[in-house]
Amino acid sequence: MTNRVIPGSLLAAAVLFAAAGTGMPSAEDVPSGAGDLTEARLISAEGTVTLHLHDRPAGEIIPAEADVSLEEGDVVRTGSDGTAEISLDGQSLIEVGPDSSFIARSLTPAHTVFHLDFGHLIAKIRTLLPEQHMEFHTPVAVAAVRGTELAVAQEKDQPSQVGVFDEGHVAVTSPGAGGRELVVGPGQETEIRKGQRPSEARPLQVLLKHRDRISFVRQRREIIRQNWVRRSREERRARRQVLKAKPVGRTPVQKSSLGAGRKSNGQLRRTGEGRPVVRRRPSLDQRKNRRDAAAQGKKTRRRREPVKIPKKD
Repeated sequence: MTNRVIPGSLLAAAVLFAAAGTGMPSAEDVPSGAGDLTEARLISAEGTVTLHLHDRPAGEIIPAEADVSLEEGDVVRTGSDGTAEISLDGQSLIEVGPDSSFIARSLTPAHTVFHLDFGHLIAKIRTLLPEQHMEFHTPVAVAAVRGTELAVAQEKDQPSQVGVFDEGHVAVTSPGAGGRELVVGPGQETEIRKGQRPSEARPLQVLLKHRDRISFVRQRREIIRQNWVRRSREERRARRQVLKAKPVGRTPVQKSSLGAGRKSNGQLRRTGEGRPVVRRRPSLDQRKNRRDAAAQGKKTRRRREPVKIPKKD
């Protein structure tokens, strides 16, 4: 029997044709080839949300805008009133909650890594292919997911919390604690302290307050999936260039043993916990309204009558 070599294009077409008639995922549901990176797109930014782009000077931040694709090393920060939605190839959705710092470490499909420095996130992650891996890191924990509804929380100087809502499992480890892996299932959570193994899985307690939020994330993920249009690398870069051209702020540099750091340029104010937030200048209409209100206040202000002191006899 003669062996026949099937051209790559015909083989790919045959695979897609077979997938259309079976339960296999279609090309629309699978990210681009292994040589491409996962597209992590900032879908929405509500309230105070800032970005630090990896290819900009340290400490430089810009107000976040929706529809911008993140790159490896980019940092998303939210204020006390801020939330951000990040879609991964239109198939998975991550919601970064208030007072959080989220970093895209690696966007390689074979090993996608995100880091939550502080704050919390809720995510609906699609089922990954066998050759794909995704991890969520905190300063003290690593949570590996395959297809999961999860929450991760990291308060400053506190243990990390990792939990699963209604679907999937998460394998949790603590670096430097012997490498023991704990599998957390639906309706469970675990606590991870620095240098210690994850605690035994328990019913949701600390993360239970986020349970209602996962319903919203599910709905949003489905809407985004139905309307997703993948962009080329050139289109992503062009959108980032537009963002880079906008005014920036700087995080004040702390003093060090090498000398005094630079002061803020006046474009930032500080939140209650000391994180920088871009201060937006009032519009012309806002300034005019303030002047009119001040002038009106002067006209209506009652004049104080001088106090008469009776003369002594």
